[in-house]
Amino acid sequence: MDAPLSGRPVTVRPGRVTWEGFDLLTAAAVLVEKPIFPWPQPVRFESLPADPDARRGHVAAEREARSLIVSAIRTVAEVRPVLNPPGAGLFAAAPGTALDHASRAKMPVVPWRLEPADPANAGALVLDPVGSDRWHRPAAPPAGDPALVLDPPEGPVRTLLVIGPRIAGAVHHESARAWSSHGVSEGRATGTFDPAAVEVALETAWALELELAAITLTGEPEPRILHIDAAPDLTAWGRATEGRTLDALADRLVTVSR
Repeated sequence: MDAPLSGRPVTVRPGRVTWEGFDLLTAAAVLVEKPIFPWPQPVRFESLPADPDARRGHVAAEREARSLIVSAIRTVAEVRPVLNPPGAGLFAAAPGTALDHASRAKMPVVPWRLEPADPANAGALVLDPVGSDRWHRPAAPPAGDPALVLDPPEGPVRTLLVIGPRIAGAVHHESARAWSSHGVSEGRATGTFDPAAVEVALETAWALELELAAITLTGEPEPRILHIDAAPDLTAWGRATEGRTLDALADRLVTVSR
């Protein structure tokens, strides 16, 4: 994915998208494991040079390389199946946007708000307002920083992994706080899925046009959407489910390729 950032050849021209010598337009399907969001600011802060003139040139070159990545993926998606679609980058980078779109689609969403993180608000679930894309890993926001804040009900939550038209795996946590602290890796995987939760998860993914999504839902009395991850950690899901979710992903890639 980072070839243009590393100076390796990627070329977009009429009828061809050549990525390090391979024409992506000849691929039967393309998997983008971490969606790309075209951030306007530099994402490689640690490599910025100290000299102001050199810094400006560095930032401009990085922005051009990232624009090339986005352009190439979007061009391929015009004629080939791309999982997840390029538009998933927005939902991955801004999970509040995903919740907003789900709410507009009449899906049951837990109320949420954007406000400064407040450690004194012990009852709230405080999440990073920036989600997981190619260049960001969510972390707990410091006090005063912008935060995605929810007030989920007590009780367990479950995260369902949607791959295409099916649920490929599920992980349970005893509470929303346990889920937000540990994620998939510390959850309890299960092979049984609540039908009501399955319906909500599949309809939500369909409404957002996502092929891959990890949708976290509250429990009783009816499932409500707590979080939508358009860039699920496939490695963690593979470990949690002993590879079953990766088998499901491979099956989906074969299906869309055919």
